[in-house]
Amino acid sequence: MVHEAGPEDIQGLDLEADLVSHHSKEGLTLTVGSVMDMPFDAGSFQGVFCCWVLEHLDDPGQAVREVARILEPGGYACVIVPSARTVSTTFYDDYTHVRPFTPVSLAQLAQDAAFSKSSVSRLFWTTGAGRLSRLVDGDHVYRYIRFADTIGRRLGLANRNNLMLEAWR
Repeated sequence: MVHEAGPEDIQGLDLEADLVSHHSKEGLTLTVGSVMDMPFDAGSFQGVFCCWVLEHLDDPGQAVREVARILEPGGYACVIVPSARTVSTTFYDDYTHVRPFTPVSLAQLAQDAAFSKSSVSRLFWTTGAGRLSRLVDGDHVYRYIRFADTIGRRLGLANRNNLMLEAWR
């Protein structure tokens, strides 16, 4: 049976205890911990969303193996990272960035973590969604993202600054 997750089903992870405390007071379920050694049992999640984290890590392979470990069989992971294209623009403006990714390097991470299936694509919607989210509620943003992504992909448009890895355990 597929269970549609609500906000009460979502768990977050962050290194910073102050951020965990702040967001926990707002009703979110957060745990202090590292993506390199997550404090969750193996196979305990149906899905994982990891956005703009791997580029900060010395060993992104360890983080992706941890994602695979905590997913249940058939579980889904969505990982978003900056592409190598950003090196010539703003990537190293953030001194904490270690490496950008290419479609090949991102696919290798999924393969090394023993995901059963994976795909890498360019992320279409980030700029417009960010602008829209400041103006309207989340449901409208989600519908915009789905629409813009569908039309944009049909037209061959993409945000070449970001890549999305989708992987299944």
